[in-house]
Amino acid sequence: MDNKKASGLNLVQRAMTMGLERSVLGQPVAPAPDVISSRLGDDLLAESSRRAQDRGPIMRESRGASELRLNYARFRDDKIICPGNADIATLNEFRTVKRRLLLAMQEAKTREGRPSTVLVTSAMPGEGKTFTALNLAAVLAAERNMHVLLIDGDAVKPSLFDYFTGQQNRAGLIDVLDGRVASVADAIHSCADVENLSVMFSGTSNPRASELMASARMEEIFAELARLYPDLFVVIDCSPVISPEPAALATHIDHAIMVVAAQQTSRHQLREALEHLAPCPHVSLLFNKSPRWRRETYYYNYHGSSGAAVGNMTDPQMVAEPGVP
Repeated sequence: MDNKKASGLNLVQRAMTMGLERSVLGQPVAPAPDVISSRLGDDLLAESSRRAQDRGPIMRESRGASELRLNYARFRDDKIICPGNADIATLNEFRTVKRRLLLAMQEAKTREGRPSTVLVTSAMPGEGKTFTALNLAAVLAAERNMHVLLIDGDAVKPSLFDYFTGQQNRAGLIDVLDGRVASVADAIHSCADVENLSVMFSGTSNPRASELMASARMEEIFAELARLYPDLFVVIDCSPVISPEPAALATHIDHAIMVVAAQQTSRHQLREALEHLAPCPHVSLLFNKSPRWRRETYYYNYHGSSGAAVGNMTDPQMVAEPGVP
């Protein structure tokens, strides 16, 4: 594209141009049966456990937070990947998302002394951001030499707490940011059912949550996490961009995923949403919720580039997975 023409465009126009010219992460997904056997699901999510034996356990400081168990009923109801229950289409799509995301992260310059960080958000509520964050964390945890920390960054309407059981306290990110919890390790809960997965909840409600997330303390927390876990990958399930939290975190993260529900989010809403993530160096779109009646023709499409990116918003078939919450 001509450099003089590009300089006259705003962020969203440049993003749309780059997204339409260059598909970084899109490729067709072959049709597959709806449900795989529980044995296959167990084998997939236990893969990281078997591989971890090759390198020994991840060394980390002891912590006071409790160990979590999955709320299997909630995972099944919301079609979230978990041991013994996995929809093959969703599983394959998120494995594709994972592979393309990891490639994009390798190509980007990683800030020294801190973990890789991905923020998951949406333009509006109900587009599937928590569904995306949970499934992405599950497939990332199956990677070799990787520990995944799933953080609930939604200070307005936190939801990760409902997907787990066994919590002894709700201390989380906000409590570490405002000093109520001195050590970040005390707000991290390991997951007993998924190897190499830990969770940090949102924590105590605070009207200054966005200011706390924008502060230098957030960078200090990432530095502490890097010392706790070698090869850490952080997935943050954040509020929709109509709340200030995603914009507050944008300067601290490496990559943002904007979840866009098919036939739900308008082009105008998407433009405004992307503006909130302007400080983030890499932004990608993940299209979600294709109509069931078009399932036989759907394919997954995920566009990414430096600054921001969008796909062809005129085609509702370009989705991440069909019919999810």
